[in-house]
Amino acid sequence: MSKLISSLVLLACFSLFIGKNITNKCEIWFFYSFSDIPVWTALFTSFFAGVLVTIPFIFLKNAKKEKNDSAKNKSAVSKENPEEKKSEESK
Repeated sequence: MSKLISSLVLLACFSLFIGKNITNKCEIWFFYSFSDIPVWTALFTSFFAGVLVTIPFIFLKNAKKEKNDSAKNKSAVSKENPEEKKSEESK
């Protein structure tokens, strides 16, 4: 229930922001000059572009962490009891 309420409050905040800035326009240069772009469009576009750029780094960090964890587990097993490892190899 709290997720629903927080979602509605967030939606109300976004609606209020868009409603107050609907007539404000700006000019954006991105290798071409775009004029009369609404401020809220520019803001949300830049936010979502930042999210898209960040996503690969999150996945790379998790993959690297899993790789390090598996390497640590293998080295921990071999360091725990070397005689047990030798007996397993002889079988």
